[in-house]
Amino acid sequence: MKSIQFIVILLFFCSCNSQKLAIHVEKWKPYCGGAKPTEEMSKGLKTPFSGEKFKLYFKGEAASEKIISLDENGNWKGKIPKNVSCEIYRLDKTISLDELRKKYTKELGKFYTTIEDKEIILWQNQADFIIPIDSKKPVSFDIQDKCFVGLNPCIRYIGPLPQ
Repeated sequence: MKSIQFIVILLFFCSCNSQKLAIHVEKWKPYCGGAKPTEEMSKGLKTPFSGEKFKLYFKGEAASEKIISLDENGNWKGKIPKNVSCEIYRLDKTISLDELRKKYTKELGKFYTTIEDKEIILWQNQADFIIPIDSKKPVSFDIQDKCFVGLNPCIRYIGPLPQ
């Protein structure tokens, strides 16, 4: 009986130190040329960023981190520590530069060039989204695709644009 009371008290105190959070992420792909776009096409295309992983860094009295996975609709719901700010990074931003280059730098065509290390490091250090300490609302943000390279942070397209 005492062990049940202890568990209930422990759960109560743990729940007081956390808050619920809902995140929704979409991938935005710009119109990259070709046929004359409709007004809707010129705005680009948004799709759920399904199955992607992010690392949450919590900053406050006690720093911590958590890796989350988005569902097929680009959503995640869970608990985070209370009274902390939260920086959200795509998981790719948390791996080493060497691992990143191995993952993304494949054989390049004549219209592509590699991006310098310092530019990639700047990209890695920039949070995809920052949640303020006092936020109680669901969070929604976009990850922006780039024409002809997608989400590849290691290469740049330098070729001609479609007419």
